[in-house]
Amino acid sequence: MFTVLCKFCHCELRLERTPQSTMFNCYNCERPNKIEAESSYFPRIMVIQGLEKGKEFPFGDTISIGRDPSNYIQLRDGKVSREHARIACLEGQYFLEDLSCVGKSGNGTYKNGQKIDKAPLQDKDLIKVADNVFMFRNTYAYTPQAMAELLVPQDTIVQDAVISDVQSGFAKTRAELKFDAQRSFLANTEELHSTAALETANTKLRILYDVNHAIGSILDLQELLGVILDVVFRYIPAERGAILLYDAEKDSLQSAVTKARAEQASGPIKISRTMTKRAVEDRVSLLTTDTLLDDEFASAQSIITQGIRAAMTVPLISKQSLLGLLHVDTTQKSSEFNSDALELLTEIAGQAAIAIENAKLIQKIEKEVATRNHLQRYLASELVDQILNNQLDFKIGGQLKKATILFTDLRGFTKLTETIGAEAVVAILNDYFSRMVDIIFSNHGTLDKFIGDAIMAVWGIPIGHPADALRSVKASIEMQQELFYFNLYQRKKGRSALKMGAAINTGEVVVGNMGSPKRMEYTVIGPPVNLASRTEGLTGHNHVLVTENTYAEIKDRVEAVELPYTTPLKGINRMIKIFCIISMLEESGNKLHFLPVVLQVPGQENKYEALLQLYQENSKILLDSEPGQTLQPGTAVTLFVDIPSISPGEQVKIVINKRETATHGQEEYFKLEAQVQEMPATVQKFLQRVFA
Repeated sequence: MFTVLCKFCHCELRLERTPQSTMFNCYNCERPNKIEAESSYFPRIMVIQGLEKGKEFPFGDTISIGRDPSNYIQLRDGKVSREHARIACLEGQYFLEDLSCVGKSGNGTYKNGQKIDKAPLQDKDLIKVADNVFMFRNTYAYTPQAMAELLVPQDTIVQDAVISDVQSGFAKTRAELKFDAQRSFLANTEELHSTAALETANTKLRILYDVNHAIGSILDLQELLGVILDVVFRYIPAERGAILLYDAEKDSLQSAVTKARAEQASGPIKISRTMTKRAVEDRVSLLTTDTLLDDEFASAQSIITQGIRAAMTVPLISKQSLLGLLHVDTTQKSSEFNSDALELLTEIAGQAAIAIENAKLIQKIEKEVATRNHLQRYLASELVDQILNNQLDFKIGGQLKKATILFTDLRGFTKLTETIGAEAVVAILNDYFSRMVDIIFSNHGTLDKFIGDAIMAVWGIPIGHPADALRSVKASIEMQQELFYFNLYQRKKGRSALKMGAAINTGEVVVGNMGSPKRMEYTVIGPPVNLASRTEGLTGHNHVLVTENTYAEIKDRVEAVELPYTTPLKGINRMIKIFCIISMLEESGNKLHFLPVVLQVPGQENKYEALLQLYQENSKILLDSEPGQTLQPGTAVTLFVDIPSISPGEQVKIVINKRETATHGQEEYFKLEAQVQEMPATVQKFLQRVFA
C-alpha cells in the first residue's frame, strides 16, 4: 500500500496495488493524477531551529546527522558529535537512532522532547540535536519497498534503446513521410471531399487535442518524455517504444526513455542504424513492415531474436532543429502499422517536439537561475556573470592554486548565546553574516563557509589577482569597522557588543570539490589553510593578524606591528612570524585604518566605544562614537586605543569641541570633534604611524 495526495482536491489516495499505467483517477474528484518521479515522494527533514533554519533535506532510505562533513546534514556545532544520529528505513518503518554515546555525553538525541536510543518516526515528529530542531515529514507515507513496486507498472518494463548496425532494406520500406513544418494533414481542406474524410480528420483532430492537453503543460523534461510514450501507446498499437534525444556536443543520439510490454521485454530495444541515419539526414518518417519476410533481415540474428514485424521511426523536429527520434515497433503482424498510422505518429511527434523544446528551454533557464543563486552565495556578482558567460575557466576537481585565506571569529559569542535564546542568536548571526559577506564580495573574495560564528573566505579562486593579499586585508579592516556600527544596534537592544579577530595567510592550496558523494562543497585544503586557522586562534578582539607569507606581499602598502615573539603554533613544525595590521594604502591610493578607542568622562562609570577617524599632530581629532548623553561639547574626556598587546595602553586627555548626530544604515551615532589636551609620547608615535 502507498499513499499519495490528489493534486487537485488533496484527498489521500491509498493504492492497494500497482496501477496499470502511470496515470490514475482520484477516488474523490475523479480527476487524473500521475505517479511522479520517486524523489517527489521522499521524506524530508525540515530545519525549524538552528543555523540552517528554513532548509529542507529530502532523502530515500537513510540519512546521517553530525558534525563531520561526511554526514548528509552537517551541523557545525561543538555540542554535536561527529556522528550524532541516523534515520533509516527498516522493514517498512523509519527509525531515529542516537549515535552520540548517550551514556558518556549529556547531549543525546530527542524525539518529541524525550531522549531516545532508537525510536520509530511518524510524520511531523520533532527531532532535537543539541540546539538544532528538525521536523520529520513523510506526507506520502513513503518507503523504498512500496515505491519500488509502484514505479514499474506491471505491463511496462523500462529498458535501454540502442542503435543497431543491422542494415535495413529501404527498397522494401512500406511508407515514407517527408517532414514539413508548414504542412499538417488537418490543413488540407481540399481532401475533405466526403463525410468519411471529414470524420477521419475530426478523429485526428481530437487525438491531437488530447495529445496537446496531455503534454502541453508538463515542464519537467524527463516526465514529459514518459508521458509522450504513454500517449503514443494509447493511439498506436506498439509493443515497444523509445525516444532518443540528439546531443549536439557529441553529435549523437542518446536513449532518453523507453517503454515495452512485459511479455515482450527481452533485452534492449534495437533500432536500425540505417533507419535512424535516413530519418535524421533526410528528415523523413519511416515505416517498415513484415521485416521477417525481407531477405536482408532474414539473415540478421538480432532481428530474428526480437521478432520485429513492423517499426516506425520519426524525427522530432522543432523550428527546423533536430531534437531526437521517436521509435515504435511490434512483433505482431498488424494492419494498423500503415501509412495512416505513420502520418498520425508524425503529427504526434510534431506536437511532442514543441513540448520537448519548451521543457528543455525551461530546464536551461532553471539551471542557470539555480547556478546563479548558488554562486552568488559564495562569489561577488561580477565573478558570477563572468563564470556564466564562460569568461572564466571554472574547473571542478582538485588543482593546485595560490590563494589567500581569511578566518574571522567572534570573541565571547558562545557565552552571549547562553543568555539570549536560540532565535535571537540566529537573528544576530544572520544580520552579522550578511554584512560581513557583502564586504568580502565587494573586495572580490569568495565565501568558503560558515563555521559556527566563524567565517572562512578565500582570495585567488576561481581566478587569481596580484592584489589578492591586499584585498583580503582591506576586507578585514572594513569588516572590523562595520562591526562597530553593527554594535550600535546590539547596544540599543540591551546586548553586549560583539568583538572579532581576523587572521590571514597566503600559500599554495588544493582547490576542488570535497566531501562525500551525497554532500560536497567547493573548498580549499592544505597547510596554508591550517596555518590561517591556527593564526586566528592567536587573535584578540580588534586584531587583524597576517602571517609572514602574506606580509611579504603587502609590506610596502601597510603599517604593521610585529608580535613581540616568534610564535609556535599547534600542528606547525616551524616558527612563524605574525604581524598586526594597523593601516594600509588601498589600490586607489586612499589610506584605510581601523583604530578602535574607548571614551570615558572622568568620575563616571559609563564607557563608550568609538573609532578614531583623524589625528592631526597633537591637536585636533575626529571620532565616530556610540551615543552617550555625557558626551557634550566642552566635556573633558579620556580615551585609550583598544588593540590589546599592539597599541600603547596610556590614556589621552581630550576636550569635545563639537558634536553632530549621524546615521549608518538605520542606526544613529555621534561624530565628535575634539582637541587634544595631553598625549603620552608612546601614543603620539603610534598614531603618527597610523595616520602617516
